[in-house]
Amino acid sequence: MSDHELVEWAAKIDIPTPGELDGSEPIGEPPVGFATWREWTVYRWPPALS
Repeated sequence: MSDHELVEWAAKIDIPTPGELDGSEPIGEPPVGFATWREWTVYRWPPALS
């Protein structure tokens, strides 16, 4: 990865806020079709990761 590619990639990353990191910041509703974020997580990632 070149320095230029790294700069482009880094510009696309959103740095988490302190509230996102500690869980105190509320998040929106889960995607349509899922009652909870946990349900979405189980669907989205294999059991070993959820």
